[in-house]
Amino acid sequence: MPMGKRKAGPGKGSKTDRKAGQMFLDLGQRGFGASRCPVCGMLYAKGHDEDEKLHRSFHLPAVQGLKFQGWVQQRVLLSEPFQGKLLMVVMTDPVSQLKKVHPAN
Repeated sequence: MPMGKRKAGPGKGSKTDRKAGQMFLDLGQRGFGASRCPVCGMLYAKGHDEDEKLHRSFHLPAVQGLKFQGWVQQRVLLSEPFQGKLLMVVMTDPVSQLKKVHPAN
């Protein structure tokens, strides 16, 4: 192939193959780049729609913890709003309940 006559491959350099995306300029401003949520600990980019949406979906379950609906027959020793419940499980309870608890030390 003679010098100066390069043939571009299919799709190389064409504007239709490039994905559009938001670009950022780091000019030393505060709050640029990734931030860590002080509550849930997730690292995400503030102002980036996809990251903000992902953070919202992660934050609430991380803060609320696991939701326990309770059992039909349960022994509630203590119930505090926003703190949860303290249940007592004994060895005579159904095996399905015993599998879900760990012994207290």
